[in-house]
Amino acid sequence: MISVLAELERSLISERTRAGVKAAQRHGVKCGLKPKLTLQQIGRARKLIEDGQRREDVGRHSEREPHHPFTGRLGDSVS
Repeated sequence: MISVLAELERSLISERTRAGVKAAQRHGVKCGLKPKLTLQQIGRARKLIEDGQRREDVGRHSEREPHHPFTGRLGDSVS
């Protein structure tokens, strides 16, 4: 009996989660990870590759912002 209730609760949680994600997307919330590179950085990398540079070299020398040393995320401050 307990396993039936647990299964029902699990399906209700899953249903509410899907409904919440859909509602957030309708309101313009973007889900998922933020892009690592800006559109300008992507364009610059594509141009370098088209000009004959190796992909590995372009990736290694791309101009990315340094990660914060304590949080590992961009622009965060330690509180």
